[in-house]
Amino acid sequence: MTKNLPPHSLEAEQSTLATALEFPGVLASFASRPVDFFHDLRHATLFATMKELKKEGVLIDSVTVFQRLKDQRKLKLVGGATYLSELSAKSGSEANLPYWIALLNEKYALRKLQQICREADFKISAEREASGAALKSLLVGIQADLDTVSRVGQDDSRKPVCVWNASQLAGYEIPADMMLVGDNEIVRGYEGVTVMAGPGSSGKSLAAMALALAGAKGDGFWMGRKVHRKFRTLIIQAENGLVRLKTEFEALKRNHPDLPLDDHIFISEPPEGGLPFHRGNFRAELRSIVDRLKPDLVVVRYCRSVIFT
Repeated sequence: MTKNLPPHSLEAEQSTLATALEFPGVLASFASRPVDFFHDLRHATLFATMKELKKEGVLIDSVTVFQRLKDQRKLKLVGGATYLSELSAKSGSEANLPYWIALLNEKYALRKLQQICREADFKISAEREASGAALKSLLVGIQADLDTVSRVGQDDSRKPVCVWNASQLAGYEIPADMMLVGDNEIVRGYEGVTVMAGPGSSGKSLAAMALALAGAKGDGFWMGRKVHRKFRTLIIQAENGLVRLKTEFEALKRNHPDLPLDDHIFISEPPEGGLPFHRGNFRAELRSIVDRLKPDLVVVRYCRSVIFT
């Protein structure tokens, strides 16, 4: 990458678009991205054309894309027929596409971060004497922009509202790895959220730890509900400090020496002041932790409630 150019990857852009031309079905995995997701003007123009064809229901391939570009007199913007032909030769396996998309997500986020920093610098210079409400408004605006960048790469392929009819629901095949505990009490991913509430010292923390232990075992029962398989649990909590956690996990390892606890149970040290979900950097760090650990279940422990999701 040239030092003076914004962050980008020419190879990733080429491979992604070439793969989409050869395997049109993969376009759906990133079609919702904005046109400037691709830094190179040739690729941004080509991507915009592919999105347009997809919206119209036209089959996307080298011929239909070439014809649309020619009809709209945009062929030169993508480097002409010669570059389109060269691009087609860079197609790779569909299996490699997630890697290229992840790389493009990073480069796009970095470009947006640069833009936010430039705009923030301009606003700060214009509001040197800002205080009170004006300063708060400025900070809120910058934080909102940063939150937007932190969400780059999240799964946005799901529709905001999806309506099913009776036959579709009756014929729905539940993924084999979705059910963790019981019938519908504890399931994997966004399909289920369970809330356990109660006064202090009523056993919520013990129940959460017992659930994580059940996931490490992969069989038996939790609160009378059958455990279907092994699962990894991440506990985000704002209750117990390292001294109590040390005591708990010393006992767990002593009582269950044969269980792979290190691979199945992860727990956070409580942040000072509670769980600051209102802060974008806290949410971004949680997303990074989830991406790295890939838990089947995330438990959020507050003082008076526990959320399983």
